[in-house]
Amino acid sequence: DLALEDMDRTIGFFRDDLNQGLIWESADLSRLNMTKAYTNRANILIAMGRIEDAEQDFQRARDLVPLDFSQSLPSDDETFRLAEKYYQAGDWPNAVAALTAIIDNEPDNASAHINRANAYSSLKRYQEAIEDFNRAIELNPGVGVTYHNRGLAYAWSGMKDKAIADLAKACKLGFQPSCESADLVRRDRIGINKG
Repeated sequence: DLALEDMDRTIGFFRDDLNQGLIWESADLSRLNMTKAYTNRANILIAMGRIEDAEQDFQRARDLVPLDFSQSLPSDDETFRLAEKYYQAGDWPNAVAALTAIIDNEPDNASAHINRANAYSSLKRYQEAIEDFNRAIELNPGVGVTYHNRGLAYAWSGMKDKAIADLAKACKLGFQPSCESADLVRRDRIGINKG
């Protein structure tokens, strides 16, 4: 709940800047920051089981950053920028495409695997998400949020025992939202048809 309150305040701050024209660097940067804030709040809402609210925030993020989907994937630096832009805007199919291009060039890029896994989860392509989370954990096994997100993918795939194990591991690694999420999975509040 505190994380959600913090994100609400952050979004209010950026919204006020945009509405009042008090944008400290540029309109594009403020929109990008607001897009990130909506995306982050959506992820918090998903962890809380509030899927419909999360979908609304993802839509708000998409509305803030109109994208030209006809762009191809040019150089590596541009691919990273496009991947981030698509990901932050919640444009999951284009994010997957850009992140796949990055992974093709850098198969040991744990961050790209994590972000592509999150994009796959948003597309409800949980098996592909789990495969990417597996690779990210293999590359960097001490990151609690990766276990948390894989645990949610397991829960949404109906693999309750694996979900609880991953969420418990994430909690043990210090990622606090997992502690509550594990309990929600145990009580069947998160899982297939629950969000």
